[in-house]
Amino acid sequence: EGPAACLMSAKGGGLFVLPGTPARTKSQVPCTPTLHLTKSVAACDGEIKEVVTGMVSQRTIAGVQAKGCLALLRLAANDENRAAIARGGGIEAVMVAMVRHRSNEAVQEEGCAVLGNLAESDTNKVVIVKAGGIVTVVAGMAVHESIAEVQKWGCAALRNFASGHDENKEAIAGARGIE
Repeated sequence: EGPAACLMSAKGGGLFVLPGTPARTKSQVPCTPTLHLTKSVAACDGEIKEVVTGMVSQRTIAGVQAKGCLALLRLAANDENRAAIARGGGIEAVMVAMVRHRSNEAVQEEGCAVLGNLAESDTNKVVIVKAGGIVTVVAGMAVHESIAEVQKWGCAALRNFASGHDENKEAIAGARGIE
């Protein structure tokens, strides 16, 4: 009953359910998980693993990727969970989703939002930028230049990437992220 349940999607006229999650009807899928501001890291580690596993196993399904990014965003409500998401492969899963589904508005919006949130941590910020996060966010914004939510969350991510890092500011400018 956590964020991993959001990874259910229609597939081939039926309902696809991630391995290890009980079958539910669409009306039973809790796709609005609560923010985990006080939940223990150990409790969230299992949910993070489920979400990342689902994203990796269903890389070609844009809806699963968007819901996975949203679930990670909601789990990334505190520093401990942000670190757990990074350790659990969440940064890489989000980056792959954004590159693979560049034309999908929801993936770009949720991906920018979660990368920006994860970049609240200086350690994650370095990992994201080294993995190509600036170019990934700027490219998503360029494809969806008329979509306000993609622009809003993309700008927020770039702001967090730049905060306290002059070299990231230069990299953002070099990637045409200030146009």
